[in-house]
Amino acid sequence: MTAEGLAGQPEGQFGALLRKLRAELAAMRGQYDEIDRELRAALKDMSDTTDYQVAQSARYITALIALGQGDLAAARNAAGAGLRLPGADLLYGARYTWPLVWLGTRAEADEADRLRARHREIPERITARCAELARIAADLPAPSQFPVLLAYRALVAAEHARAIGPPDGSAWAAAADAWRAVGNPYQLSYALLRLAEARLAGGDRDNAPGTLREAHAIAERLGAAPIAADAAALARRARISLTAGPAPEREDELPGSASPAASARSCCWSPPGTPTAKSPRPCSSARRPPACTSQTSWPNSASPAAWRPPPSPTGPASPPARRGRDRPPRAIE
Repeated sequence: MTAEGLAGQPEGQFGALLRKLRAELAAMRGQYDEIDRELRAALKDMSDTTDYQVAQSARYITALIALGQGDLAAARNAAGAGLRLPGADLLYGARYTWPLVWLGTRAEADEADRLRARHREIPERITARCAELARIAADLPAPSQFPVLLAYRALVAAEHARAIGPPDGSAWAAAADAWRAVGNPYQLSYALLRLAEARLAGGDRDNAPGTLREAHAIAERLGAAPIAADAAALARRARISLTAGPAPEREDELPGSASPAASARSCCWSPPGTPTAKSPRPCSSARRPPACTSQTSWPNSASPAAWRPPPSPTGPASPPARRGRDRPPRAIE
């Protein structure tokens, strides 16, 4: 729709709004190739304007792209530049400032996680930057009549806790609850991913799988490939199945048919390149159904139970031999 609108070559604020929406959607979906040279130039032009409503939004998108590409320095610089704009600390500017505080704190938390993974100490500059962002957040208005601002405040608090220490499950649960109440699925899926991560770090394997599955399902439905990929990677590390069934012992030991949850997800559109669950392996026996092309469809039949082997040219096919635990006990002579 944004491409169709831009085809009319809108000028001024209308054109800037459409370009901003197109860039933000591409960034959330991880479609960085869609953010072409023209769109990047438009983001730069929007960043240079004196209208903070446009300039802060452009810097938020720039920071979101940088985070998705792993460029934490660029994300930090974009968020910091937006926070220095005049009017950022006022009530009417808070709706544009809170997202920048979130991404700025998230950049520090991401770098802290990288350092912990390498068993390195967290440098003072990260804790100092987190303290500065916390002071900005404390001064930002978040009145109760604006639930989205309260949700951003919960998200910033959870990111701050992730940056300076181990993941705080209660903080991420509060952030997820806040975004669920607001009804923004993108931020909800991100908060649920971090909540699952915190629960796994705390040894809560009873609640973590369901949280992780919900985060992955929402991200896939939205086409938010970066969040879906992170959820799938966490599931592999923690040996958690993203369907309702138990996790396979090895990656090549996948169930022969999809669960209801996988069937529901297969109906949702996702952009090219979005990681999806592996399809079942082709069946090697001639008496089994042919190889499936998707998790939810069986060739030439409506269900696995409806499949029958083709008739033999020399006579009726004999039933398949039973093996293993299905073999009946031998008669005692």
